[in-house]
Amino acid sequence: MIRKYKNKKWLENEVKKKSLNLIAFENNCNIGTMRGWCGRHEIKPTNNYPSSKLLNHIKITKDLRYLLNGSLLGDGGITPTSPYAAILAFSYKEKEYVNFIVKNIVLLE
Repeated sequence: MIRKYKNKKWLENEVKKKSLNLIAFENNCNIGTMRGWCGRHEIKPTNNYPSSKLLNHIKITKDLRYLLNGSLLGDGGITPTSPYAAILAFSYKEKEYVNFIVKNIVLLE
C-alpha cells in the first residue's frame, strides 16, 4: 500500500481541505500517524477546512441520540475537547458502519 501522507505536498494539500481524522480514515491509519507525519513535514493542521463546518451545531434529536449510543456501545468513543465540543470516533475496521452513521447524521439534521 502506498502511504500518500509521506509526501509533504500531498499532505499539505489534504490538511487544507480535511480534518486529520478524515485523512487518517481515508488512508487506513490512525490519527497519531497523521499527527506524526504533519510534525515531520512541519505542517500545522488547522480547523479552517470546509468539512470542519459540516457537523457543527447540530441538534441532538432522540433518533440521533439512539444512533450515537448504539455506536458507542460498539467500537466507538467520544473525547471532550472543550466544554462545548467533542470528537466522535469509530474503529477504522467498521468503514461500512461509519458511512451508515454519517449518512444518518446528515438525514437527522
